[in-house]
Amino acid sequence: MVCSVDKMVWVLDGSVGHLLKIDPAISDLCDQKGLEFKDKFANASYANIACPEVVERIHFSYICAGADVISTNSFGCTLHSLGKIHGLENRRDELVIQSCRIAKRAAKGTPVRVAGVVPPLGDCYVGDPLDTDAMYEEYKCFISLLYSEGVDIILCETMASSAEAIAAARQATQYAPGKELFVSFTLDDTLEDGDTQGNSCRIRNGESLESAVTALLHAVEQEYIHAVLLNCSGPAIMHHGLMCLGRVLQDVNHIRIGAYANGFETTTTEWLIQEGYREPVGSPRHIVDAQGASDVASYVKHAQQWIRDGASIIGGCCGTTPEYIARLKECT
Repeated sequence: MVCSVDKMVWVLDGSVGHLLKIDPAISDLCDQKGLEFKDKFANASYANIACPEVVERIHFSYICAGADVISTNSFGCTLHSLGKIHGLENRRDELVIQSCRIAKRAAKGTPVRVAGVVPPLGDCYVGDPLDTDAMYEEYKCFISLLYSEGVDIILCETMASSAEAIAAARQATQYAPGKELFVSFTLDDTLEDGDTQGNSCRIRNGESLESAVTALLHAVEQEYIHAVLLNCSGPAIMHHGLMCLGRVLQDVNHIRIGAYANGFETTTTEWLIQEGYREPVGSPRHIVDAQGASDVASYVKHAQQWIRDGASIIGGCCGTTPEYIARLKECT
């Protein structure tokens, strides 16, 4: 188990993009603009300039639920995502800047901190979508924007490869000096048969979680990394991933570990068309519905296990809502 700097468990917010996708104002906007649901991440980012009050309302709902940290609505503000919608490909800087300003307005007058989200640069779960120079250049620009707007934390999330995580983290140390740096990997939702200790945990590109984190620690000075997290995977796999993180980071006491999972057990794996598909690690079927969605009570049970595993940062990812965060806050 990793010993955190203090005993306090921090609660992150939950999904912003998924709430935006189902918000009537965003649905109307998509209809008016002829935007397709498949371009969901870019649509959610467009809300930063088209419906900023809706984004701010979602942030504030998480603050009211008890979140200690809220995250900017910048996940879909990459050149790749914005390039899917005509007219947005040249508005990245504006959208990132607005994502910061909206979150900071929501948090004004509260002790809540704002994490500037640094996403993968291509499709989720792919890893290394660009050549090295292009990846470093886009991360430089993206992180510089977050830093200029005064976010409190740089959160590099849903990293699907060690190369992607290292590129984002290196640019964060250079272009966001003095900011806390969180790096979060997304896990494949499966384990090898018989593995109860997380030894076979893999990130989405097939690398072992252990090798990916080890590579990160070798590539980036450890003093700059404040947290290594897991996100955008089913809640059950996080227990195994945290056991792995605890082993890798057992001698690095200043780095927090944590998890913020999706609100469903299997959908993330089913999004992927892979050879050698394996059933994901899941919860007993009585605590998920027919679509595999995890109810709030079962999600909280998972989170309580994460805390026992040493997590001092917990929250929600896709499919979670302020209700999840309120319940997580109660158990910290």
